[in-house]
Amino acid sequence: MKSRLLRRHRPLNRRSAKAHGLVHHPLHGLSKAERNRRLVSLGLSRHDDEALQTAALAIVERFRKWTDRAPCCVTGWRTGEVHELEGQRYQVFVQWAHIQRTRGAYGADFGNAVPLVDLLHRQQEHDAWFFARRGLVAGVLAHAHAVRFFAAHPDDAAWIIQHAADGDVVALATAGLEAR
Repeated sequence: MKSRLLRRHRPLNRRSAKAHGLVHHPLHGLSKAERNRRLVSLGLSRHDDEALQTAALAIVERFRKWTDRAPCCVTGWRTGEVHELEGQRYQVFVQWAHIQRTRGAYGADFGNAVPLVDLLHRQQEHDAWFFARRGLVAGVLAHAHAVRFFAAHPDDAAWIIQHAADGDVVALATAGLEAR
């Protein structure tokens, strides 16, 4: 009897999953360390139920995408706009910036991230007094940004209140629901 070689199937990436009409799973493509960092930012752990982990990571991903579409907290510019900066025309790209500890250092996402133009984000990473020099309080900006997210996404806020173990995140979600 001849043995048949079994062909191993590669996991679907975002493009091929979309082509097959599938939704990309938020856990796919993340290293174990990155997944654990995201869960810790919500007060969850890798020992929690996988459905719980998936829901939590989907909320964090929605927050990241929402932050990327928000106007910069310093300039008010949005992604895609063109502005003159230091004598040159510049197409704006807004990205989320952590104000204290980053994910790699097990920092939180909610209440710790704000939208910044990419040029300012690079400056902020190397300047501990970035916000203070501009008369801004980074913690207040980040908390207000998270509250606006939860006010715009009440289902996510309700899920966080019910499942997250981190009291700070729960407080931000509660404030977001009250702000509606």
